Amino acid sequence: MHLIRQKKTILIIAGLFLIILFIFVSRSGKDTSMVQKQQDTEAYTPQFLKLPISMVLDNFKDARPLSGIENASIIYEVPVEGDITRFLGIYNQESLPDKIGPIRSARPYFVEWAEEYGALFVHVGGSPKGLDTLRQSQYIPYSINEMSSHRIYFWRDGQRSMPHNTYTSAQLIVNVIEQKTLISEPRSDFKSWSFKSESRHPTLEYTSDEIEPSQLPRLSQILKIDYREPVIWQYREVENVYVRHQNGEVFVGENNSEVHAKNIVIQITDIVPIDSLDRRTIRTTGAGNALIFQQGIVIRGTWIRQDQSARTIFYDENGKEIEFVLGNIWINIVSPDHRILY
Repeated sequence: MHLIRQKKTILIIAGLFLIILFIFVSRSGKDTSMVQKQQDTEAYTPQFLKLPISMVLDNFKDARPLSGIENASIIYEVPVEGDITRFLGIYNQESLPDKIGPIRSARPYFVEWAEEYGALFVHVGGSPKGLDTLRQSQYIPYSINEMSSHRIYFWRDGQRSMPHNTYTSAQLIVNVIEQKTLISEPRSDFKSWSFKSESRHPTLEYTSDEIEPSQLPRLSQILKIDYREPVIWQYREVENVYVRHQNGEVFVGENNSEVHAKNIVIQITDIVPIDSLDRRTIRTTGAGNALIFQQGIVIRGTWIRQDQSARTIFYDENGKEIEFVLGNIWINIVSPDHRILY
């Protein structure tokens, strides 16, 4: 009997130990997850300490799912030929993934936006005007073109059809920077946007004395952009992110994870077809209207870029510069003819 009681006591102690261990591991895992989430947010925040990297990314149906788009700090989504969109991803060196692509060809407006950051420009060929703009740029420190001697910094995926199969990686980009002895920092006159923590909600930043109630930021849970392949952003309050959908499906990366954005900007500008191939000129300087979506609300505002050497700055209706929530920013470029529903 004594031996049986002793065994029962041992089993009880062992059971208690396992319960305590389980609770400890669970809490540790939760804390680690929170720390990782904070680190990820900081990594993708567009405050560049090193040379920014800009890459032209595909968005044709045969290119999906994309690799590495979720690592970009800033994404410009732009309607190119046929109103199919293409992306310009702006990356921090610290958050470059092991696989990025498919990489596509340059257009002049991609170069002009990359100039704002003094970013390395990664592409596969380009339109005549795009390549000409790149050659004449005073603010792009270096361009890496797969359709040249730079082919060694890319690879082609044999499982995908051309031209939707060209990729690069963090290590290959670092190799370029080191081998070409490029200055590893952004433009000396680079102006960072303003940022705030998630705890500061836009609707709480106004008092009744400052603004009329009718002008308060309005709630918006869903945003639809009427590109040729419609894009929908749906706000998920629990995580304070916007989830991207395209053609009625959740937009995912190659690892099958949802593509999210902390901030979404609708930048309205002039988009004009210029030839039989439906190539376009897109105005990247001057001023225009804008909508800024963050934390489940929409702020009506404007954008201003004084000239090619300047940074695009976004303002609310009162002329106050927009403060972005820490995290990535997705800028959807549209013309006045595109329908925006929210």
